[in-house]
Amino acid sequence: FLDTVQLVSSSKNLIDIKNTFESLLSEAKHAGNIILVIDTIDKITSSQEDRVDLTEIFIEVLTDNDLPIIGITTLENFHKFIRPNLNFTRLFDKVDVEEPTHEDLLRILIGRALTNFNKLDIATSFQAILEITDKSDRLIPEMKQPEKSISILEDCLVRAQKLAYKQITKDTVDEIFSEKTKIPVGRIKQTEIEKLKDLESYLHKRIIGQDEAISQIAKAMRRARTGLEKSKRPMGSFLFLGPTGVGKTETAKALADAYFGKSSKMIRLDMTEYQSNDSPTRLIGDTTSKNPGLLASLVRQNPFGLLLLDEFEKANPYVQNLFLQIIDEGILTDTFNKKVSFTNIIIIATSNAGAEFIREEVQKSEVQPRNEVEPQKNPSLSAKLIEYVLSKGLFNPELINRFDGVVVYHPLTRQQIVAVAKLMLNEFAAQIKDTKNITLEISDTLAIKVAEQGYNIQFGARPIRRLIADKIGDGIAKMIIEGTLKNGDKIDASTLLQLVS
Repeated sequence: FLDTVQLVSSSKNLIDIKNTFESLLSEAKHAGNIILVIDTIDKITSSQEDRVDLTEIFIEVLTDNDLPIIGITTLENFHKFIRPNLNFTRLFDKVDVEEPTHEDLLRILIGRALTNFNKLDIATSFQAILEITDKSDRLIPEMKQPEKSISILEDCLVRAQKLAYKQITKDTVDEIFSEKTKIPVGRIKQTEIEKLKDLESYLHKRIIGQDEAISQIAKAMRRARTGLEKSKRPMGSFLFLGPTGVGKTETAKALADAYFGKSSKMIRLDMTEYQSNDSPTRLIGDTTSKNPGLLASLVRQNPFGLLLLDEFEKANPYVQNLFLQIIDEGILTDTFNKKVSFTNIIIIATSNAGAEFIREEVQKSEVQPRNEVEPQKNPSLSAKLIEYVLSKGLFNPELINRFDGVVVYHPLTRQQIVAVAKLMLNEFAAQIKDTKNITLEISDTLAIKVAEQGYNIQFGARPIRRLIADKIGDGIAKMIIEGTLKNGDKIDASTLLQLVS
């Protein structure tokens, strides 16, 4: 067995490398009983990219075919480094080694398991072998079979030896998968059960209204985690349509915190930055510059989480088609022919497309969210908006149909706007308490006043947070500077109301 990486790095002098290689071939040839296996043989067939071309030595030594040689390389490296070298390819017959079928893979793992039992007296259950073959394709798409399944089985064996197990079980396999992929596999833990059972309530702690969106997301998460669907598609894929400031992006943030555990589990891409023709290569990689794609890299680093695509309608059409494939197949093949799995990703695309149309429909229905406690409902708004978006060519109908759900976010009612204001005030109060140990008294009257001054029909509830910072935050800062407010003090609701007035 010849390791070409070690051979090439054995000396900086090309003549020394050639002499070493020639001696190795001659010695193996004269032995007369050796089959020489050369790993990554592409390393010595080309002078490109840290490789050396030793073709002349192959020709000199192998003219009489007295030395059987098996060279190993990948299909990609064969086409890139070996195929152009006609002198070299004449010396070998090309044999394509395909991945084993599922039945053959089972036989390979059973054989390995029996060997392990004979040598180490550690058994492997058939359920464990089935779990390896089932999960390895879905969770480790970048590797090939049988290598990835054998690797998992070997890791399980190490775990069994370390913990003095007499048998590798399905649970052992799931533990290894979870550690290697950072994706929860196997039995659902009690804390996760509680989240899944009532995910709607978790999300509604942060999101006011928008019951349709919350319900669809929670159902998708439960189906994905319990393994009811064997599809390789993403956990869930949703297109959120609606005006600015009604909770689309906040829903994604809330889901990342509530289910995935922390906001860092959310990958956020602003699609306004991907409008140019070079956008696809920026996402999946560029072979010319050898730069890895941003999307491919981010998902490899975070294989279990949420992908937020803000202002999706502004993305280049080729980028939208790229996501059509991802949503449909759950796999992205980057420019370097390496696969990235989206099976354990939930995709949320947000769009303000049709916001003006929604406002017009609201006006037609005489909905006045700032003045009416219970505005009229427009049950056909969702269907009308989707039809409008398609008629304007903002999205391809095929793409729209690929999403698990197209969810329309309705304008907030007056009552919901007040609830949003109170939620933001409580968040702000918690922040002040944490940083300055100053207590803020939040009342309903204060929330109503903040809602009235902060809500904007065009930007929704988003300006409310800015108003809280500009008026209440600035007022508190002035009191601290003047010395009238200190650590441990409390500000009553009437004083806060004066700051807003």
